[in-house]
Amino acid sequence: MNQINVAVSVFALLTMVIILANITLEESRRKSVSAYFRMTVSADILMLVTVIIMWLVIDSGKAAVSGGYLLLLRILESLVNVFYYMVLCFYAFYVFEVCSEYHPVPPDLYYLIVAVCIVEAVAWTISSFNGAIFTVSLEGMDPGPYYLIGQLGGYIVAAVTLVMILYNSRAMGASSAIAMLSFISAPLFAALIRGRSSISLELMPPAVSLALLITSNFIYMREVRKAYELEKKMSDERIMLMMSQMRPHFLYNVLNSIYYLCEKDSEAAQKAVGDFAEYLRTNLDSLEKEREVEFSEELSHIRRYLSLEKMRFEDELQVEYDIRATDFRIPALTLQPLVENAVKHGITKKEGGGTVRISSFEKRNSFVVTIEDDGAGFDTNRLSESGSREKEGRAHIGIRSVEERLRTVSHAKLLIQSRKGIGTIATITIPKNRMIKFGEMNGTKESKSRRKKR
Repeated sequence: MNQINVAVSVFALLTMVIILANITLEESRRKSVSAYFRMTVSADILMLVTVIIMWLVIDSGKAAVSGGYLLLLRILESLVNVFYYMVLCFYAFYVFEVCSEYHPVPPDLYYLIVAVCIVEAVAWTISSFNGAIFTVSLEGMDPGPYYLIGQLGGYIVAAVTLVMILYNSRAMGASSAIAMLSFISAPLFAALIRGRSSISLELMPPAVSLALLITSNFIYMREVRKAYELEKKMSDERIMLMMSQMRPHFLYNVLNSIYYLCEKDSEAAQKAVGDFAEYLRTNLDSLEKEREVEFSEELSHIRRYLSLEKMRFEDELQVEYDIRATDFRIPALTLQPLVENAVKHGITKKEGGGTVRISSFEKRNSFVVTIEDDGAGFDTNRLSESGSREKEGRAHIGIRSVEERLRTVSHAKLLIQSRKGIGTIATITIPKNRMIKFGEMNGTKESKSRRKKR
């Protein structure tokens, strides 16, 4: 029977090692994996290794009545119990982490789980030597007089986790809830069998591993679904952003300005037509660019846009550049909404006009881009009010979309500071160690090949 226990535990161990290797691989690809689930799998691997060693010691020490063997067995069993309650604790935290996406999780629940798991781990460790909950012998482990009471802590953790899953089951979906419930049902089933069966077949470690395998599949499907929803959302926002930058009013004003410029300066009109054509082409090309573009490419698009606006507003609009860093990437059409806000809602609303200043520089751990204007300014508190955003959707074009795309694509931050009558500063901070998204290099090669063909 011990050989069966070893074989089952080895199989479970190999399964957990594969899962942990897959988690590590996902991390190397910069995909988000819960730290709590990673710690759960790691603790389960330690438990399985200890279980295998324990069964090998039991199998090799059958013929010898040795105090040394017995002490070693008690120490190993103590470690198994400690690792088991670590698994319970980390998995409960993982469930809380998932549930917190739908409803707030009371902080006291974290303290409750930690306290229960520590008490149980200590109680079972002591029982390895006094036999209160279970007894350890060279023949294996047998339930003690307080075995059912010793299971109480595990039942409390399971009950709390069960309530959290059921409370959020409608929001997370039936398949997700069932996958997470497997971690509760499988170990409970194994514990009941171990307490009632006379056969020394240890089912708890493989039951935990089976539940973690089911959960890992749930995590994979959940991440795939979240990635699809994010891609769809970003695609919709790119289309909305592109359409917002090709408004009929703006197109009419540019064409009208070029029309009158043809009579005054044909060379300037020709340059304006070229800038306008490149501006439209870049907007249309942005629909095909899934991820990031070179900052220099985005800056060229901004220069063309500002040259068109300069043609309209003439001396009322002054533009300054202080570009000290260009060797980084940024989501396509990220800067234009900020520059457009600076022109349309800053400079043009100030009597006599003003200056838009664009700068970029490199810091130790990041690249920084700023768009600054000395225009009318506005109350930044209104940006955080959803109602204001809806009412002033055109007053601050695409700020929410820009902020979301910077965060999800480049792990960058957007900070907007403004004072009425003074002006506005929009600061983009892009970390150098940001996540590299899948398909970025392909997108870069494709965009370069398209430029070569043209």
